[in-house]
Amino acid sequence: MPGTLTPALVSHGLAAAAFLALAGVLAAGWRGRQAGAWLIAAAVATALWGVALAAHAAWRPAALLLLAEPLRQAAWMAFLLQVLAAGSGGWRRMPLPALVAAAAVAVAGGIAAVGALPLLQAVGGAPAAARAFFGAQLASAVVLLLLVEQVWRNTRADRRWAVKYLCVALGLVAGYDVFLAANGLLVGAVDPSAWAARGAVAAIAAPLLAVAAARNPQWSLDVFVSRRMAMHTATLVGTGAYLVAMAAAGQWIRATGGSWGAVAQIAFLAGALAVLALLFVSGGARARLRVFLDKHFFSYRYDYREEWLRLTDALSGAGDQGGTPLAERVGRALAALVESPGAVVWRREGRGYEPAGAWNL
Repeated sequence: MPGTLTPALVSHGLAAAAFLALAGVLAAGWRGRQAGAWLIAAAVATALWGVALAAHAAWRPAALLLLAEPLRQAAWMAFLLQVLAAGSGGWRRMPLPALVAAAAVAVAGGIAAVGALPLLQAVGGAPAAARAFFGAQLASAVVLLLLVEQVWRNTRADRRWAVKYLCVALGLVAGYDVFLAANGLLVGAVDPSAWAARGAVAAIAAPLLAVAAARNPQWSLDVFVSRRMAMHTATLVGTGAYLVAMAAAGQWIRATGGSWGAVAQIAFLAGALAVLALLFVSGGARARLRVFLDKHFFSYRYDYREEWLRLTDALSGAGDQGGTPLAERVGRALAALVESPGAVVWRREGRGYEPAGAWNL
């Protein structure tokens, strides 16, 4: 029914919101270089694509697909070509405007060659028209995937840490489009569930692209990803995924447990919530998550400004009404840096060391 809240509407609405937020963050940090402008344009094009497909899911204005699909593909191709042209190898010697024009013409031409009428029928059925549509989609997705591979191949080994999130994000989006288009080309119709999931797949790529932008200041994008925000976001995402997995497992237990199914489901969910609560209050779990995020998402181990302010507050005794000894404050401050549950400060006396103070021991 038109206007009904469907998985496709929610999924593509989520993609539109994610890429609109990404475009806003990138635009706020843009410093005028061409690569940054192309990335912002690609994020905006993907946000518009999400809006168009969400509108298609709600009201079926299929004409929007005529613009949304080639616009998104051409924008990402143009950005990748800009990255390649700014790098090394044969791509550097090729004129960028010609590459961008070729990408735009190839994508727009491939989609437009299908014709307006077949496009209006592609998602709903009409096997011949659908095969033509998905053939064009497959060609453009393969080209995008090849450009991602070229970016990875033409990046020096010591610089690949800076582009790996870009390649994973766009590789995920293009790879899923290849899967979807190949399936549609074979059977002559799209799987509604696979089509609805496109938006969710694109939304997953948005935070990875934000990390990629933060790691590539040469794109002229001053993007700061807060460690605290990354920690909270990872916690929320992990909690949501855990709860969904436990709910699915609980449903399976209920369905297969016979007369004991409902009781077993409730007991299982109670245990799962207890485990989740223990993880929330576990300092060790927080420390492992922080180390994982610092290692894989940031160039530096610490947010030095925040850590320095925290250290000076601890050493000065700010907010300490109990007159805690200096040695104990030092131990507590150093323990906080590495998420240690306790600390001992040793002082040299003659040829040995004596404990000067301890915290939480």
